[in-house]
Amino acid sequence: MERCETVVTHDREGDNRSEFILQKIDHAVKPAARRVLFVAARFCFCAFILLTSVYCLLAYIPFTYQWVIRFNLVSWLPTFVKLHPYLYWVVFGMVAATLAPDLKRVSTKRLTAWFLLLHAAAGACLTVWPLLSKLENDGLSFIWSMVWLFPLLWLAAIDYVAKAEEIRWIEVAGHDRQTLLTAGLTSVFVATLYCGVFFGRSSGNADQLSQSTEQIIAIGWSLASHMFAFGILFAALKIINSISNSFPRGAKIEFLLCHFLAAGLCAVVIRKVVLPAIAFNNSLAVFFSMAAGLTIAVFIMGLTLRLNAPAEGPVSRGLAFALSPLTPPGLSKVSGVIIWGAIVVIFAWVAPSVVAMRDWDFLLQKLSAIAIWPISFAAIHRLASRRINRQYNLALVILVAGSMFGIYKFVDPARLKIPFNGAAVDISATLDRYSAYDVSFRVIREVSTQSPDDSLYEYLREYTNILPSTRVAPVQVNLVENLTRTEQNDRPNIFIFVVDSLRRDYLSPYNNAVSFTPNIERFARDSIVMENAFTRYGGTALSEPAIWAGAMLLHKQYVLPFYPMNSLQRLLDTDEYQSFISMDPILKELLRPSDSLVQLDQRPDNHNFDFCWSLKELEKRIDERQSSRPIFTYSQPWNIHTHVIAVEGRSVRDGEQFPGFWAPYASRVKHMDECFGEFVNYLKARGLYDNSVVIITSDHGDALGEEGRWGHSYWVYPEIMRIPMIVHLPPKLQSGLTWKASDVAFSTDITPSLYYLLGHKPIVANPLFGRPLFVATEQEHREYSRDSYVLASSYGAAYGVLTGNGRWLFVADGVKNKDHFFDLSEEGNGRLDHFTTANRLEQQQFIRDFIGSINEFYNLKEKPRTAGAFDMGRQARPADEE
Repeated sequence: MERCETVVTHDREGDNRSEFILQKIDHAVKPAARRVLFVAARFCFCAFILLTSVYCLLAYIPFTYQWVIRFNLVSWLPTFVKLHPYLYWVVFGMVAATLAPDLKRVSTKRLTAWFLLLHAAAGACLTVWPLLSKLENDGLSFIWSMVWLFPLLWLAAIDYVAKAEEIRWIEVAGHDRQTLLTAGLTSVFVATLYCGVFFGRSSGNADQLSQSTEQIIAIGWSLASHMFAFGILFAALKIINSISNSFPRGAKIEFLLCHFLAAGLCAVVIRKVVLPAIAFNNSLAVFFSMAAGLTIAVFIMGLTLRLNAPAEGPVSRGLAFALSPLTPPGLSKVSGVIIWGAIVVIFAWVAPSVVAMRDWDFLLQKLSAIAIWPISFAAIHRLASRRINRQYNLALVILVAGSMFGIYKFVDPARLKIPFNGAAVDISATLDRYSAYDVSFRVIREVSTQSPDDSLYEYLREYTNILPSTRVAPVQVNLVENLTRTEQNDRPNIFIFVVDSLRRDYLSPYNNAVSFTPNIERFARDSIVMENAFTRYGGTALSEPAIWAGAMLLHKQYVLPFYPMNSLQRLLDTDEYQSFISMDPILKELLRPSDSLVQLDQRPDNHNFDFCWSLKELEKRIDERQSSRPIFTYSQPWNIHTHVIAVEGRSVRDGEQFPGFWAPYASRVKHMDECFGEFVNYLKARGLYDNSVVIITSDHGDALGEEGRWGHSYWVYPEIMRIPMIVHLPPKLQSGLTWKASDVAFSTDITPSLYYLLGHKPIVANPLFGRPLFVATEQEHREYSRDSYVLASSYGAAYGVLTGNGRWLFVADGVKNKDHFFDLSEEGNGRLDHFTTANRLEQQQFIRDFIGSINEFYNLKEKPRTAGAFDMGRQARPADEE
């Protein structure tokens, strides 16, 4: 009996302990769950507001309005716009639930009630009048981008009033040694982290730094740069701590000033890293950066107060409190430190490679590195919290920081040469190659460096991406003085295939190492291979219109109606061609509707404009046509565009290998070659080939990992500006003509060449126009030859000068405020950053004068409104364009 009672007693005690444990878990889980829901609601609201603000900003910037919004480059954005009013109600409901307790507090009741009422009214207005779908490319869109930041500021104000006064702030504690140690260790940690990324990702890459001297210089410069950046941060924090010491509740002042410092740092990142990537560079960019930086920092401050305000005990360390949201848990244990370190290392390694092909001007990669900085600083600050503090003299700290700033800011790596084995190591080129993998170092370089004379760059930005509100009437581009129907009866068929992003070194006529384009090689044997071909614009947005115009254009998307400048379409109309055209988004803007125009690729998934599909449809259309008029075809397939390859998962057909080439790209080039070969056989079988002009070329090349670059962004680099151009002429047209395949040729020369071949001559010898590649006499050839040609990016203020019959390329990059010089000859060694000052000034002036000639030709009378100039006006569209 006693044994039974003892067992029952133990069972009851066990039940009581279990019940107690369950109650503890219940009490712990509920607050944790509420905390997670609170954070989720706030971040959903914040993400929605910021995305809306960014969308409005994208509508204001010409480049992003044209490509991101109108052409749906980001596939999910149209859905976001369509659902925007309903998503607003969802996130508003979520954040309203988090504000329910604030309606009961005396201090926040009125502020919260007005927030809910006004935002409910805003939701009703959005439901009736959806804002995003009505945005235009004008100044009103910029105003909306600023207005949409206000809800986050208001929400932060509620959080501050609700929590800041509940905290017992006391005098601020000194933390010089801890902060200095944190800054030093963070700089070493981040520099070492990306040094490891460099050695891991660059292994086997031809662009890696092969000499140990170059590697030591690059790594040392990166470490110095990181120490400079975090040294400046330490100096700023020291100043904040010294100011806070003057107040009895100094910890609160330090907490607030730390967030204002964060606002400034966010503004710098947005202004120097984010906005240049979307071609937003001038005065309004500064204004938006400051507003967005302040909004983000203040929102985080409010969230910090809500989630981390101590229930009891004073706060003496405002910096540590400000860093608390970024400080990972578990750092008090070795296992926690190891887990945190492993996560950071994996993120630094994986993030750049994952986003590289979808990136634009390294933006996502740089943001991934920037995200590591505060997280690392917060974690190391926590680990260094046990160090004995020591105060440093404020004046000495400012003096040292100022000296570091001055030395780093004004030392120009382009002027430094270090002798090694009888040759000088080009420091600037070395650092550029290294920064392709150390994106953290790239950010510091871009933020901290500045050209001593940026007047040219300001000029380039002023006349780049001109807003639609800058009214420019179309100008007649007359390649010949009088375009009339010729007496030539047997006009040739014309087939132009402009393969988007096709590199010439992936075609066997240009590269003997290529074995996967046998059909193009056979086509080249009875055609003319232009050995030195370039695009005038590094990007489709202006390159394709320039092909149709046969001339350089205003840097504007676009002067409408385009028909007066559309030399190629006017030629087709005059000579009565029946046209079969793949109407990509650009041509839908530029081509005038015509009964003789047949659209290709009209299928639901025509976004990719598949070359093989287009050719098969073209064959079917030709077989079915009833007209005897000559055929004109223009197609610009997107098969090998890096964005398309990324969407398709970098796939490679089974069993294919391409040593020395990027397989996903080469595989698609091989597939296109097969389809092109079948089409040439089709033309021969129908008796059309010998009476056809067939041109295979590209609108621009592409970067496939050179120095970490993917795509074409704002860059003017050799691999982007070089293009293939292979021209098949009917035998009857070749007789009596002369050409020089080794001379510089441009895609803008295609239309003037067709004019000449069809008997419309002489072509006007204007430096802004293309030239006929095939002429009757050597004298004509000399008349069209130029010593220098200006090239440009389609998207940003980057321009180049090509000289020496295509050997030398000078680049003035107004996006990065930096110049480059390239030797493009086979015996050359690529980039040469040690060009003379006189040469640099001469080429810069040539670019300035050439842009001035373009402005004068197109009657740009007023100072253009670019994405940095505020204007409320809209460009009036002609009646036939609306």
